[in-house]
Amino acid sequence: MKRLFILLIVGCVIATISCTKEVSTKEMSTNVLTNAAQSMQAMSQDNATAGDPAWGIWPHDNTTNECMNEANAVGVKYLRTTIHVKRFNGKESKLDQYISKGYKVLVNLNWDGGGDVPFPKDMNAYKNALSNVLDKYASKIEVAVIENEPTTDKFYNGPIEDYITELKNAVDVCKQHGVKVADGGIHVENVLLVKAGKTNANKNAPEVAKLINAYQNIDLDYVNIHTAAVAGQNSYPSSDISDCADYIRNRTGHPVMSNEWHSESNTASTIDDMVKGWRAGDFKYSLYTSGHDAYLYRNGSLTDKGRTFKNAIQ
Repeated sequence: MKRLFILLIVGCVIATISCTKEVSTKEMSTNVLTNAAQSMQAMSQDNATAGDPAWGIWPHDNTTNECMNEANAVGVKYLRTTIHVKRFNGKESKLDQYISKGYKVLVNLNWDGGGDVPFPKDMNAYKNALSNVLDKYASKIEVAVIENEPTTDKFYNGPIEDYITELKNAVDVCKQHGVKVADGGIHVENVLLVKAGKTNANKNAPEVAKLINAYQNIDLDYVNIHTAAVAGQNSYPSSDISDCADYIRNRTGHPVMSNEWHSESNTASTIDDMVKGWRAGDFKYSLYTSGHDAYLYRNGSLTDKGRTFKNAIQ
């Protein structure tokens, strides 16, 4: 009897150990499956958020209808136009027409026009004028871009600090109206000079360095990156664009976009290289400037550049 009792106890212990081991195995299997599922979900989310920029164009044809015909031929739904804030009279017909046809519009909100103009000085007057524009068009603007290339000498005069003041005030007004906002654009080439510590390489690089420092403390939705004119080049290092994007994100904490780039080169590989750069740099918008020596569309049909660009972004 005593021996039978001992055997019974031993049997219970073995059974308990076996059950514990089975539970542990099941828990381990469950944990492995759960972790795998979570990893797959994370990968799926990464893939869902990764992708091309929102491709678009800034067409320079004479009429709004021709601009839209060009967008249709290229196969894009994002366009760029401009409102001169100081001169705004309550209506911008090109923007109205674009919106009525279902396009998404990135709008340059420039204080004045004509070239070599000063940045606004009276911030109360500026904010009131900008509010008048946004009271009308806030819901129709995809991204508000404040001025165009503030470091380009032929467009503006006055210290870059005046632009920084304007931009801070513009961001405040845009945020009050629920509008995404970007700066007017700094060039890849100058950003890379700043990155390399060559801030005195040309007369605009010091201004770009000041802007990058200022952007760290301005609530921009995007930092806007442009390229210089590409003439006579058979290639454009896509790594220049992606390196510029990485540097700007790391320095400012903001995503990047481009509402202006183009190529005067007659070599298709130049456009292909640049498209690769916008993709690799994780740009949120990328708009090709179609005009001057870089037209994508002329006389009712795509140019060679237009066909190259269309194929590259598909």
